[in-house]
Amino acid sequence: MNLLKKMLMPIYRLTPWYKINQYIMKQSNEIKVLIQENKNAFDDKVEKKSIEINILIQDIIAALDDKLEKKHNELKSQIHDGTNSILNKLGVDSNTIVTQIRDNANTLDAKLVHGLSDIKSCLHDETNEISASLISIGKYNVTTTEMLHKKHDAALEHMGCNFYGNVNNHSSAIGLWYLQEVGKSLNLKKPKTLNEKLQWLKVFENTNIKTKLADKYAVRQWVADEIGEEYLIPLYGVWDNYAEIDFARMPDCFVLKYTHGSSMNYMVMDKNKLNMSDVKYKFEKWSSAIYPTDGSYIEPHYKNIIPRIIAEECLGIDEGYVTHYRFFCFNGEVKLVRGFKSFHETSKNGKSNREISFFYDANWKRTSYTLVGQENSLMFTEPSTFVEMKNIAQILSRNFTFVCVDLYELNNSQIFFSEMTFYPAKGVCRWTDEAVDLKLGKMLKLPYELQ
Repeated sequence: MNLLKKMLMPIYRLTPWYKINQYIMKQSNEIKVLIQENKNAFDDKVEKKSIEINILIQDIIAALDDKLEKKHNELKSQIHDGTNSILNKLGVDSNTIVTQIRDNANTLDAKLVHGLSDIKSCLHDETNEISASLISIGKYNVTTTEMLHKKHDAALEHMGCNFYGNVNNHSSAIGLWYLQEVGKSLNLKKPKTLNEKLQWLKVFENTNIKTKLADKYAVRQWVADEIGEEYLIPLYGVWDNYAEIDFARMPDCFVLKYTHGSSMNYMVMDKNKLNMSDVKYKFEKWSSAIYPTDGSYIEPHYKNIIPRIIAEECLGIDEGYVTHYRFFCFNGEVKLVRGFKSFHETSKNGKSNREISFFYDANWKRTSYTLVGQENSLMFTEPSTFVEMKNIAQILSRNFTFVCVDLYELNNSQIFFSEMTFYPAKGVCRWTDEAVDLKLGKMLKLPYELQ
């Protein structure tokens, strides 16, 4: 066989097929060489870019360390100068000195809060830029970002940053989450839109009272103290876990709620038709749920709520609907009202809920504001209880920079408290017109803007 192949080879080499085959092999080798050269060039370019970014990270960290140290020294100097000014006046008028001490302390505290919030926002912005650069060249490394977080937090802690009691929240983590949610970088240094300002409040405003008021059971006593218990939905019971619930003592219709999150509700329309296995499964699942599911830093005030189960009266069943009003309160004043009308409808597949919503201003004038996917084709008349509901909302919101006070209204006469919502839609409301977000942002004044 080999002898025959050798005899035929000279003849084969004279044929066009041999020349074609040789040409294809030559072109294939040239393409392989070209691909390898391009791959080597790309790897060199990526490696070079990675080195440049690592150098940039180190330079930024060094610059931020210098900036933090300088700010620290400036604040110490201000405190020192203020103290000397007071000491020079000792013995002249003790009342004046006490007043000066208080005024200087308040002024320095305000400067500290504003100055440190600027620094923390700066750290957040620069970390986001670095992360975006790493992502763009395919060299994003979670370890690198975590290293920046730890470096920034250590520097801030070294300065004694404990403003508003919420220093440990990772503003950079919120920034990356915000970027994923809305497709835009978050500006915490100079927030302008309502969504941006709500993220600022998550990072810099105290969450202790917000934790109490987000707890669906603990908030009831606070509301009773503020406006009276007659505005509370009748309560049938409170339990630490599902096993403690005595369904035999429950009425035919009621609502079960877990107290430590949102959308952990179970409406029982007819106790006799209740699927006990389904109820047990859901509440045992919710008992260990961490809310919000995409990270406690997204709504930090939920983090320390003790999970409990409450049973409340089911509103609006006999009437066929219940109207839910959300009063957007900016610095203690109602600026916007969103109404929700939920209908209990019966379809071929059984009973279901249908909801439409609408936006009015503080004087019940219809606005053009709409949210993506919102059904708002119907017009609604001003409820007879509107003034009373508005007053309730302003009483409950008076000590907060921003909060939504949610109220129920039945039969155009009865008012019930629903909840305090500090970050509607987790602080990323999706308006059909983005200009609305900026307009509402101008209405809200953050603490440093009020100084």
